[in-house]
Amino acid sequence: MKGFNRLLIGVVFLCLATIPLAGCVSKSEFETLQAEFEALQSENTSLEATNDQYSEELEIKNAATQEMQKELDNTKEELSSTKQELDSTETRYSNALNELESYKSELASYIKELELYKDTFGSVVQSGGQVPFCRVYLRNVRTATDPTFDELENFLMEDKTDQNDYITGVYMCGDFANDVHNNAEQAGIRTGWVAILLEAEDGSISYHACNVFKTTDKGLIFIDCTGSQAGERSPSKNDKIVSTELDSRYKPRFMFVTRWRVESMGIIRDIEVYW
Repeated sequence: MKGFNRLLIGVVFLCLATIPLAGCVSKSEFETLQAEFEALQSENTSLEATNDQYSEELEIKNAATQEMQKELDNTKEELSSTKQELDSTETRYSNALNELESYKSELASYIKELELYKDTFGSVVQSGGQVPFCRVYLRNVRTATDPTFDELENFLMEDKTDQNDYITGVYMCGDFANDVHNNAEQAGIRTGWVAILLEAEDGSISYHACNVFKTTDKGLIFIDCTGSQAGERSPSKNDKIVSTELDSRYKPRFMFVTRWRVESMGIIRDIEVYW
């Protein structure tokens, strides 16, 4: 803009300078040209001032823009850092959720195990696993439920397992308990198979099997349905209730007859329950 103004003024001066060469000019024409020159010179001065003002404002705006760009860059860095922190926090949160789910799964397993141990005692209490004794094949029914004591009595009254003959090496206490378990489960009654470690008077150790029922009104009831050996006199019903406190004598008592008695089979040293 400044260069153009200077060029314009130079042209005017050149015109004024060449006027005498072209011929005489009247005073009024000269004054007019002089006035136009002064007007152009004034306009040029105004334009230069305006241009200086615009340049100063532009420099201020450029400085402000640079400052804003700097702040924007800093903000971008802060946002990037914040995003990294958020990503890290999200990862930690995700890991924490996974750990929580794992803990919940373990807790559910522990709760299930505690339910098995509730009101039950012994070195082994488990459910659904293979029983580590010969000829024991438990068939659990998922819909079987805990009975009332009356329902248990009714089942035992109808069940004929106790009428089987005890045959050494062929059909013994574990077989009686196995059949009672499977018959009860099939009848919709939840049942456990129990192995009891007994210590005899001479110090010898042996296992004996029975069943356990968790009645809804009288708690755990241990039932021994082992029958008599073939050829021996026996009651009409061999179903027996037995107390199973550790270090106490294992001495069953008949449920449905009163005239018969059972001698102590030894001291209870351990109990294993398999539901």
